[in-house]
Amino acid sequence: ISTFTIKQDFDVLFDKRTKSLIKLENIKDTYNVNIQATIKDLENDELTLNQAKDVLLLAQQLINKNWNSYKEELEKKADRFYIISFIKKFFINEENYFENEVLKKNIMRNVDKKMFQIKYDLNYMIENKIDYDYANLNLEINAISIYITSLINYDLSLAINEKRNTQKIFNIIMIFSIISIIL
Repeated sequence: ISTFTIKQDFDVLFDKRTKSLIKLENIKDTYNVNIQATIKDLENDELTLNQAKDVLLLAQQLINKNWNSYKEELEKKADRFYIISFIKKFFINEENYFENEVLKKNIMRNVDKKMFQIKYDLNYMIENKIDYDYANLNLEINAISIYITSLINYDLSLAINEKRNTQKIFNIIMIFSIISIIL
């Protein structure tokens, strides 16, 4: 039972944190590789406007899919076993000092704003290519990359914290297992 509960805790940690980090990295890569590179190619007349439009629309779809999936993962509650909840409640002090929901919500709100601004700028650029200021759009993409990196760092610190808590739970379960074997 103890091995099963620890395995489940590690699985939840992996699913909850690692998969969401991959989605954030995909968003960041899509902005940097697909959108910025396409804009640079368009600016240097290496792509036609129709080719760039297709790439940019596909990139926006990928970004929206990953961002919405990331938000859905955040809303899901982790299924905890009663044993783990009991141990956390009575035997260990969970370290939650890394958790700052206000910070995370602000970063996510900033990402939403930047996504909207970039989408608006891309649509404007596609319709009015003549004399478009590409530097401003590149700055927006760099800014969203910084926000996403902050979100990744925040999630990584939470994952490290949760790993410490899981290690404490494992130690307590091992002590109980040894005592029960001896008895």
